[in-house]
Amino acid sequence: AAAAAASTAAVAAKAGSHCFTVLAEVQTARAGLLSLRRAVRGGEDTEIKVESPGCMLYTKGAAVPHLMADLHTQLQLRLAHVSLSTIWDVPGVETVEKSGMPLRNFANIPNYLIYCSTQDIGVTPEDGYNEDKFTSIFTHSGRIKVTPAEYIRFVKACSPDIAVSIADVATSQSSAKRSRKAVDRTVRFLDECMELKGSSSTSNTS
Repeated sequence: AAAAAASTAAVAAKAGSHCFTVLAEVQTARAGLLSLRRAVRGGEDTEIKVESPGCMLYTKGAAVPHLMADLHTQLQLRLAHVSLSTIWDVPGVETVEKSGMPLRNFANIPNYLIYCSTQDIGVTPEDGYNEDKFTSIFTHSGRIKVTPAEYIRFVKACSPDIAVSIADVATSQSSAKRSRKAVDRTVRFLDECMELKGSSSTSNTS
């Protein structure tokens, strides 16, 4: 339930150059096409389309594990996932900020839509480490407490196409009381992230 509440930050029927078209609906499930127009390397304005449901390119620190660039470009994927937990140590948010370029160019994946979140989707999140003012990520340096302001700094540095709000993630073994608390915290985190995003220059991020 908490993850569902967090995902509301990533779903938009139309936001600026972003457009999601529903192609089919079956009961509560739907299939569609996310379209986005933006300049890629070289300055050419290009439309990028991503089918939903679909696959994302998995990265660690914005690098694709086990694949050279000439190989992963043959996968015909257009959406790459980047998590704060794998960026925090290397290359680090400050390094990306100092580069002065969007993460897609910094990481040499300019033709991908960048999807940012706090947690590494390749690792099961640990429960019980979040509080009212922060969520926790786990890196090689250990546990890091991340506030909405710190997460929005990460989003601003990366200039992603899509960013999911930080969330208090409850597991399938969590009690009903713990799950309700997770939803309430996630909604508060979302509100704070949206307020902080509105006061920043990340206007091209949905």
